[in-house]
Amino acid sequence: MLHLSQHSTLLPLIGIIAFLPQLVLIAFTGFTFYRHIELAVFLQTAVFATFNKVVTSQYFLWYLSILPLLIPHSTLSIRTAVNMFSTWIVAQMLWLFPA
Repeated sequence: MLHLSQHSTLLPLIGIIAFLPQLVLIAFTGFTFYRHIELAVFLQTAVFATFNKVVTSQYFLWYLSILPLLIPHSTLSIRTAVNMFSTWIVAQMLWLFPA
C-alpha cells in the first residue's frame, strides 16, 4: 500500500510505522530467547521475512539453512516432519508456478 501514497507528505512516517512491528518482534525474540540462540536466529529470520515489504522465495532458503540447528531440539515425529515439508514444497510450487 505504500506505493499508493508515494506522493504523500506522510510517507516517511508511514514507512516508520510499518517497520515498528518488525522491530518490536525482532527485539522481543532476541531478548526472550537469547539462551537458545538457534531458536532466536530462526524466529528473527521468520519475523524479518514475514514483516518485510517484499517477499521472495529466497527467504524460505534462509529458513531451511537454519532448520538443521533446530532439529536436535524438535519433538516432531519423522512422519509429521515429512508431512510438513511436503506441504511446504507443494505450497512453494503453487506460489511460484505463475512466475
